[in-house]
Amino acid sequence: MDTIYWCKIFQSPLDQMHHMIGYTPLVEKANEDLVHHMILYECAVSPSTAERLSLQTKLAGGACYSSKNPMPAEWEACMQPVLAWARGSKGEWLPEHVGIPVALNGTKTFYMLEVHYNNPHMRNVNDSSGVRLHLTSEFRPQEAGILVAGVAVSPLHLVPPRQKAYATAGYCTPHCTNTMFPKDGINIVSVVLHSHLAGRRLTLKHIRKGKELPRIVQDNHFDFDYQQSHILEKEVKVLPGDELVAECVYGTLDREMPTLGGYAASQEMCLAFVVHYPKTPLAACYSMTPVKDLFRTLGVMKFKGMTMDQLEKVFLTTGTDIVSTSKQTSTDVTGVGNNNETIIKETLTALKAMKEYTEETENDNVFTRLVIEDPVEFQNRTMAEHILALAWTDELLARSIEKNLYQGKHMTFCRKRDDKLALPADIQTFPKFIELPEVNDTTCEISGTAGAPHTFVIHLVTIISVLSVFMF
Repeated sequence: MDTIYWCKIFQSPLDQMHHMIGYTPLVEKANEDLVHHMILYECAVSPSTAERLSLQTKLAGGACYSSKNPMPAEWEACMQPVLAWARGSKGEWLPEHVGIPVALNGTKTFYMLEVHYNNPHMRNVNDSSGVRLHLTSEFRPQEAGILVAGVAVSPLHLVPPRQKAYATAGYCTPHCTNTMFPKDGINIVSVVLHSHLAGRRLTLKHIRKGKELPRIVQDNHFDFDYQQSHILEKEVKVLPGDELVAECVYGTLDREMPTLGGYAASQEMCLAFVVHYPKTPLAACYSMTPVKDLFRTLGVMKFKGMTMDQLEKVFLTTGTDIVSTSKQTSTDVTGVGNNNETIIKETLTALKAMKEYTEETENDNVFTRLVIEDPVEFQNRTMAEHILALAWTDELLARSIEKNLYQGKHMTFCRKRDDKLALPADIQTFPKFIELPEVNDTTCEISGTAGAPHTFVIHLVTIISVLSVFMF
């Protein structure tokens, strides 16, 4: 297969809680080019699911997030990241005062390891890659957790073709941080920025009271094959009411087709895995473009045989039986309607959107099955044909669409570790704030004199030192 996500359930071998102080990847050398990323999730376990999960630990695992072979329902509760490793990383060691708790419930704690294999040459291999956790029974002073920020993984995350630089963003609202963070805030110690092949520049922005603060982390030279964790030299304090923006800038000059959000390497993501302390109940704070706003921005008002409300269901549900989920819809969903069906739909979205995986190809996705009815000038085109027909090389058009989707409305989600919504899903307008001035961090001086400039000498020595490490 070109792309597959493989999930395997594990039971804790420890009878009491430990702190994880670091992890290292165990990637089979012959398959280093195939293993794209690995995430270890802790499972929220109830008495009814513990026995079934225990039985599944004896199995080799199965394809996760597959529409053809749905994974067991109890796997859906394995959504709290404990670690996130991506290709090129050598792992991570936490600061000496920080540990991530594992085996909270002793041997009754369960984990799911997710391994993404990217296999464009369709090789036939067996693989048993994984991760090694480094643990201590001597607890560190600070107990850390991981929250996920960014853009919900969905076909609504659209990146046009023929773009030198096209930006998208996921928004974490002040309502979420104000509700979920302690009075003194959280301290961020490291961040894994994650994108796919089109990613060029990735940033986690920090906004307080309408003003952008120094970037928490910024990677201006993102490399798909080298996604090392960004360990901060100085911890960053994020207070209740602060906002976070995960921004991804993509380059698609070599692509003739639009790129949609998804789990395949040829699709795109924009995520930030944020290690912080103290550990809070917050697991994810993210957003996506509202369904109607995406199509309205692209000039489409109506499709044949389907209302926009029905179309929302196509994008915002994942095939789960809506009736069976209605029991957990005590949360009212404001800003997006107030009937029971909408409540159910939005609750499903918040719980599942981050793991929505479709095995669609470029020639067979949901846009190929939507036929435009209004406006009349686009009538009888499929949405896929309409997107392809847009003049993406027209800079004014591309920038207008980028601005409308980036700075327009965002459907926002604030999800807890127990897989429940901390706040109702809501549609909000992207905030206006005083942006941080862009700084050119490139230093380049040329001198015709015998003596080289001081800055040039420093950079040259640095380069030689780095090369020597790799050469010897």
